[in-house]
Amino acid sequence: MTIMRFTHHIRQSRLSLALGSLVAWTALVTLYSCTKTVAGATQDSAYYGRLPFVIKDNSTYSDYYSALQTTGLLDSLSSPGPYTVLLPNNDAFNGWYAQFTNDGASLFDYFILSVGQPALPGYIFYTILGGAHDLRTLPLGDNQELTSIQGGKVYISRYLSGTDTVSTVNGQMIISLNNHASNGAIDVVTGALPNPQIYPTVFQTLQSDTNFAYFTAALKVTHLDAVLEGPGPFTVLAPMNSSFKNAGKLTGINTSSIDSLLVADTAKLSQLIRYHILSGRYFLNDFRRRTTDTLALTMLNGETMKYVTGATPGYFPKTATGALFYGLGNLKLSYNSYASISYLYQENPDLNGASRGNRSDLPAANGVVHLLNGILIP
Repeated sequence: MTIMRFTHHIRQSRLSLALGSLVAWTALVTLYSCTKTVAGATQDSAYYGRLPFVIKDNSTYSDYYSALQTTGLLDSLSSPGPYTVLLPNNDAFNGWYAQFTNDGASLFDYFILSVGQPALPGYIFYTILGGAHDLRTLPLGDNQELTSIQGGKVYISRYLSGTDTVSTVNGQMIISLNNHASNGAIDVVTGALPNPQIYPTVFQTLQSDTNFAYFTAALKVTHLDAVLEGPGPFTVLAPMNSSFKNAGKLTGINTSSIDSLLVADTAKLSQLIRYHILSGRYFLNDFRRRTTDTLALTMLNGETMKYVTGATPGYFPKTATGALFYGLGNLKLSYNSYASISYLYQENPDLNGASRGNRSDLPAANGVVHLLNGILIP
């Protein structure tokens, strides 16, 4: 099936709804762009050393360069700046998307399909920081905030792994730091374009995505939506709709419909919901790097939840490792049920896999949301 036929069937993604009209993005482009002087003898060599030329001249950056062309940011990055670009190279789009290449389309084309064309500018704006930031000078520490020209924060962590210092942005590894351009620098990221931070709270992030409709309804019934509107930070392990609907078999709470949630035992439902909320900001990589075996985390209801990480080849981003979560109730079952983070999922049976979007590492100003393909039982 061709890209055009995929595009015909894809529905507007969560992010395209949140980003609003293209007028807003046009305003942002205008804010950060300038009038480009026609190339000629009057241009000095520094001009041709600016970010668009450096990116264009490196064949491993061709997907990102195409995105810059699509979103109209080439002229912006030709201005004096400076800018810091968090750039995924072409390899970042390998892995999960590689299975959809039968018609000759590029992996980057399938990334655009997964998020929706109207949402692409938000992803690109999010990877560009105003100012020159040498990430090598940041101290060791988690989730150090820098501001993108999109307006949202990006979260830089630096930590020791053996004798090496590892840098990540929103949990994605940065494999090459501070590559020079005459008007800024490039930091090369191993994962595909990170989900942009759009909303101030994790509750608004959940509310904006129909994949979390049941979990969001339960938050409102138990008045925990007010908690997730607070300062945080929070990490929310949010079961997708099908998992939450089937939770009654394991929890004794009727979660089979939105209406049933309205009349559910709020004390029991609150206990269940709190068991999916963790204090602190944990990106997927933060779970991976903090364990060599099974560890326990204390959830918002005061009980512990265990998790274990392991290699999950072929998923997006390709450098990520899986995290399996076990509630205390899950471990009591004879088959030891668990829930795992779903990197790519659009819970719509009318759409095939190419239309799925990344549902892990959804950042908000007060935390991060991950979609789970199961339920955690207290």
